[in-house]
Amino acid sequence: MSKEVGQDFAIQTFDQQLYAVSQQVKWSMPEVFQSHILRLGGFHTLSCFIACIGKLWADGGLRDLMVDSGVYAGCTVDQMLLGKQFNRSVRGLTLVYEALQSLWFASFFKWCGENGGIDAIPKDVWVMLSKCQAKFSDESESYKDVLNELTILYTTHVLPLTVRFRNWGYLESPTFKYWDMFLTAVELKDNTQYGRERLSDKIHNAIDKEDDVAVQHVNLISVPNTHQNHFTGEAK
Repeated sequence: MSKEVGQDFAIQTFDQQLYAVSQQVKWSMPEVFQSHILRLGGFHTLSCFIACIGKLWADGGLRDLMVDSGVYAGCTVDQMLLGKQFNRSVRGLTLVYEALQSLWFASFFKWCGENGGIDAIPKDVWVMLSKCQAKFSDESESYKDVLNELTILYTTHVLPLTVRFRNWGYLESPTFKYWDMFLTAVELKDNTQYGRERLSDKIHNAIDKEDDVAVQHVNLISVPNTHQNHFTGEAK
């Protein structure tokens, strides 16, 4: 099938157990399966990624934060940070992310006030933020225009300040760097899940149009790329 659509490589998707076995088979016979790309299914990829987050941050305060806040029971959190209890773990990490991100921006604006950064942010940014908030539930073209304009303003004027603030925080506090890396990890998880949802829509559209080549192309690019990072909404 891959050769018929002009692809030199065949992509096979497995669940966690079969993926481990298939990789061992490929490693034992590399010449036979050199044109085969094996990938873990999206659900198990996210589960493994969540387990990695738990491995790095659970004992560093993440578990205590989720338990002592009274949101989750201790045994539940232990399962969540092992990559199990998938829906709860996604929801729990999102809650922690939103709480820490609020503290991050509070510290950022305090730092801006102490280092002259507030004056570097034009008033248009605050105006567009207000407009974007007012149109948040509006999916019309006007909202997209406001969002695009806000993105340009943020990238031009605010993003350089956040880079300076992050570099300053890394030098001042290893704890700041530790939890900032956690925020980045959760963003990567959300990006992977969000990207798969968008690709699923593209696949359905291609199937509706009976475009087999488009379906194969979307399957090819659906290999998770965790080097990308986007602002995403709440994970589902």
